[in-house]
Amino acid sequence: STWKVRGSVTESAGAASELVLRAAKRAGMRSHIYRAGSASAYSYTMKIAGTKEVNGVTATILSEQSESGMADETYLVQDSNGISYLGNNNSDDKVTPQLAPYQIMIFPLEAGSSFVQVDKTDMNTGEDYDWDGRNEVVDVFGTVTVLGFETITVPAGTFQNSAKIETRITSNLKLSSDSSVMTVVETRA
Repeated sequence: STWKVRGSVTESAGAASELVLRAAKRAGMRSHIYRAGSASAYSYTMKIAGTKEVNGVTATILSEQSESGMADETYLVQDSNGISYLGNNNSDDKVTPQLAPYQIMIFPLEAGSSFVQVDKTDMNTGEDYDWDGRNEVVDVFGTVTVLGFETITVPAGTFQNSAKIETRITSNLKLSSDSSVMTVVETRA
């Protein structure tokens, strides 16, 4: 199966907007195109591409391909509690290994329910975005909300009672040179 995902990124930082957008791209939001000073929309195609052993667990490989042709693998595992994110194959992504594993969905799904997906602070980005010789750190806070259930039609068919889920991730990049904070908010529905 193949899915199309759409979402948006809103950047608010003022003077260092290009800097935060480059940082956000490296800090886990790897497949998207960013434009400084405004909201950017994106879409990419996902498909299940098999399984792989990750940290002693058999994970499902979710292959993501952006409109620009970039392809990444994401590793997921499902159990009776929900679906967990185990990581990805992006060697440039220094933040995700500090976040993973984390829940991306908790069962049972109930309309209106939400949970904190991730809440981590002071993670080393592995990058010196302000060129002062010190790596920047980032705080990431994410929530998942079940907006409701609906019927959807996609090329693979029509599916009733499909969960509509919104994920909202706020990343605050802290520049080491002047302690300024740049914020990127990503919403996926």
